[in-house]
Amino acid sequence: MIGVARRTLHNHQSEWEKNVRMTQEVTNLDTTAERADTLSTEVTTDITGSTTDKINARQKVIAEIVKLVKPASVIGLDTNDMLLHRQLSVSKGMMNKMKYGDLADLLDNLYALLVKYQEKLVDYDITLENVTAAKTFIDAYKATLPEPRELVVERKTTKEALSECLADLRGIVYVLDNLMKRYDGTPFYSEYKNARIIVDLGTHKKKEDKK
Repeated sequence: MIGVARRTLHNHQSEWEKNVRMTQEVTNLDTTAERADTLSTEVTTDITGSTTDKINARQKVIAEIVKLVKPASVIGLDTNDMLLHRQLSVSKGMMNKMKYGDLADLLDNLYALLVKYQEKLVDYDITLENVTAAKTFIDAYKATLPEPRELVVERKTTKEALSECLADLRGIVYVLDNLMKRYDGTPFYSEYKNARIIVDLGTHKKKEDKK
């Protein structure tokens, strides 16, 4: 929303560029707004990007591992090892209901069984390459699990920096509102006031959405 006010100011730069204090504050506005945009993008990317990656990796590894362990479970039937059969008899539905960390543990256990019975799996059309590929999917999934504490702290710091940046923007706009009174009665001032109304409406809407 602040972008509308910025464009208005720059479109009328010839009317205020000799005003030293106004020039300083518009520069502050540009610098702070650009930093806010950068921080906002980082925060949004962290949230949506990591969630999407986690879901995709989870769905992929479940689909791939079931393709292997379901046929492999027949080894248990063929050798009358019902424990092995039960261990490998997992379904997509069951795995989809598991917590992320619990699923990671199960995947590690299933992979260990596939490696252990690798020689026998050849007769079930499951090759070493298939098992190796499964490990790749498992590792990709585990890479999306909760981050180390230092990365969580870094993300929190980014959010705090964005909050501070937005507070700075509010202060800058307040100063500009006062400086703009110098141009009251001009088309420039009217256009700026309209742009500020858009900013205020945008801020008000965000507050309403949070209620």
